[in-house]
Amino acid sequence: MKKSNEYQTLTRVEMEIMTRLWNMNKPASVREMLTEYPEPKPAYTTLATYMKILTQKGFVKPEKHEDDGKTFFFRPIITQQEYRKTAMKDVKETFFGGSIRSMVSFFMKEDKLTNDDLKELLDMIKE
Repeated sequence: MKKSNEYQTLTRVEMEIMTRLWNMNKPASVREMLTEYPEPKPAYTTLATYMKILTQKGFVKPEKHEDDGKTFFFRPIITQQEYRKTAMKDVKETFFGGSIRSMVSFFMKEDKLTNDDLKELLDMIKE
């Protein structure tokens, strides 16, 4: 994966694929990944194309296992937490001028936090 300020972002579909791969918690082939999708499943070739794109973007690394012939297994190069941290840092910088206060204020107003949400946030701040 590239340095945090050089990484590429995931599209919505790429994020869905990566989330499924992260949740599998092991390198997976395209065929194995298809088992994680509900019906209607994407076409094998469509998912294979996305895996090639994710490889080119530096999010996954294809590996061959000796006992599986020509099958490639894809291993995430970045964890979900690492990606989330980098993406949120970019959101903070891009949309809120680097201000965590502005970002939190925006989400507080937009999401209409409950009293329980506010209490939980205050408890987190106190820690």
